[in-house]
Amino acid sequence: MVLATATATVFMLSSAVSAHADGPSDGDVDASSSVTSVEAVLDANFDELASGQKAVQRGGDLVVSDTAGEAVSIPIKGEGDIVFAQAKVAVSLDGQATKGGVSKGRIIQPKTHKSTDTVIIPQSPESVEVFYVLNDKSAPSQFRATLDLPAGARLTKSNDQLVVANDAAGNPLLFVSAPWAVDATGKRVDLRLDVKGKDQVVLTVKHAQRAAVVYPVLVDPYFDTVWNNIAEAWWCATNWLVPQCARAKTSADAALSYANQYFPGTVHNGKGDAFRHCYWSARMTIEDGVGAATKIATRHEDTATGQPAIERDMDLRNNALGRAVGVDKGRNTESYVRTTCKNRASAGYLWTIVNGRLV
Repeated sequence: MVLATATATVFMLSSAVSAHADGPSDGDVDASSSVTSVEAVLDANFDELASGQKAVQRGGDLVVSDTAGEAVSIPIKGEGDIVFAQAKVAVSLDGQATKGGVSKGRIIQPKTHKSTDTVIIPQSPESVEVFYVLNDKSAPSQFRATLDLPAGARLTKSNDQLVVANDAAGNPLLFVSAPWAVDATGKRVDLRLDVKGKDQVVLTVKHAQRAAVVYPVLVDPYFDTVWNNIAEAWWCATNWLVPQCARAKTSADAALSYANQYFPGTVHNGKGDAFRHCYWSARMTIEDGVGAATKIATRHEDTATGQPAIERDMDLRNNALGRAVGVDKGRNTESYVRTTCKNRASAGYLWTIVNGRLV
């Protein structure tokens, strides 16, 4: 999917929130009907909350919770911290407080930085996705998140796209990942994450250095309190695969984002789901080899609760096809495996489920 080719589309997000400046609203944002709009990309990246999860407004926060007691609260107008209650972690995003509002289950905060709007999408009580919409070249190149962590916790940079906060015993508390940034034509823009001091994560987006960038630029960091679940994270630690799992986490976030861009509305049992597993496994194979890719992907399916056997079979088959793409000698680059998995999903060469059958 290609983003909007005019900054006017982004400003529609801002103007719609301004109309509800006195507080959150359930009304829709007035966005372009074009499938290439920023609004359409945000729609593609928003999944309805799972069964048992709900979002409610409490005071100035949007709170997402589940029946197990997990909860995250997000300030609607940018005044305060994103608080993950169970993990006892709080995240403060830089930028000025704005007249934010709620639309389609997401928080829209216009003009949080110069020429920049912020959209926050709670994906679950354990996962919050943030979109920075950079409207022109004068937008900042750096965004900072300050973390309030339990005593003894520390931040570790795993790679340019992942920072992990671990508690005093070394158990993961929070993953901060930045899977991608793209301009209005869909071209990738370089970005990286760094740790500053004991409590800051700095996201650098190299948009102003590229003369060919077409605005707006969409930047997509994630904040997750678990890898997928604690058992999976613990397995990574006890099997001496923490660096590989960290890279796999970054790849998984990127795979989901690309799946939503390329195949919106099909990320469960459809072509988007097939692409996601193909690309994820191919990318893991490139980065850490067939052995680690197989172990991590298989363990991921083993820890999925309530997953029907046919869905597990589909995922494992597409994982295997992805690993085969990743070992294609001489051509196994990120762009190659992404394009190959996309083409194979489009052509029906990956496994999907149709009417209860694997096809």
